[in-house]
Amino acid sequence: MNQSNQTRQILAHLSAQIGSLPGEKVQGINSLKGPSMLVLFAGNPIGLDETLQDLTVLKNEGWCFDLAFSANAEALMNADRIVGQLKPRQIIGRDMNQLKMYNMGHLKCVIAPMITHNTARKLVMGIQDGLIPNLLWQALWDSIPVYMDMESLRTYHGRPTLNTHLNRFMEETITQLLKLGVKNMVRPTELMTEGLRGNNNRPDTMVNGGNAGVVVKKIITEKDILSLPVNETVLNIPQGSIVTPLAKDTAVARGIQFHWK
Repeated sequence: MNQSNQTRQILAHLSAQIGSLPGEKVQGINSLKGPSMLVLFAGNPIGLDETLQDLTVLKNEGWCFDLAFSANAEALMNADRIVGQLKPRQIIGRDMNQLKMYNMGHLKCVIAPMITHNTARKLVMGIQDGLIPNLLWQALWDSIPVYMDMESLRTYHGRPTLNTHLNRFMEETITQLLKLGVKNMVRPTELMTEGLRGNNNRPDTMVNGGNAGVVVKKIITEKDILSLPVNETVLNIPQGSIVTPLAKDTAVARGIQFHWK
């Protein structure tokens, strides 16, 4: 098989995935009853389990989700599992007429938890030739907070590179993303400390600003457990904090008990 025929077969396979998530299957499953975010799946499956755990925590806190999948994301991820677990309010298709009708006015934020190098580069260059870059550009244009796991841009298939030029190239990409207004987000549950709450369509002011009555819950993640000294057996946690499922599992494995204070 020559390269041209192989390329056509790959494109045909990806095209066959388009439309495999019909919006009518999820319409009405979860009406807009709380703060809403748009979650973008760009095709990088690494970290999917942790991301779904965090999004489930947010769902239990009252968040509603809109979802968008790139063609690669549909091909590489178990999209049915994602839809079934998050029960989104809406799935945004790749039909341009539908995309033009999508109104972001109800969103508190847009997140891309497992961003790809390809999508990141398109965004910094202003290229909007696909669903995910288009939605990211639209959100930034409308001043809707955009969060992205930029740490994933420092690896490829989960591995860092020894190529200094590629390292410098991706650091420049991250710098440009920050200049565009994209905020770094390692785990989705971090958003709960960003003042994203209530019924407004934009973030509330952070508690650091001295606003009375703004309660920021502490999120305990696996990272907090792993950062404890090896001889530590108790972790003090403020009342009202949220412990992610992965953090609980890691604590059990290390013999660490939670002490609520």
